[in-house]
Amino acid sequence: MLVLSTAVASYKWTPEMGARLKSLRLKQSGKMTREQLAQASSMTKQYIQYLENPPAGKEISVSTEKLEALCKALSVPFGAFLPVLVGENLKILLLDA
Repeated sequence: MLVLSTAVASYKWTPEMGARLKSLRLKQSGKMTREQLAQASSMTKQYIQYLENPPAGKEISVSTEKLEALCKALSVPFGAFLPVLVGENLKILLLDA
């Protein structure tokens, strides 16, 4: 499946996406630490923790570039987040089309 991630500037980040990020990180050989993921994706450990545990009631968006960097660092395709991304973001894409 081809995913054109450049069509969207940023994605609404949800607690489900945070759980998916943590799950993907821990599935890495040797259970990748937040610090290792931060270094591999050129982000801070605190930002990775913030994404994995987003504050309740606060809307967060993550740029396509950051999401792509996370996927590259985790050696997963961008589509690894699609089961979680589809909801609100798909509605936005369809409205903008």
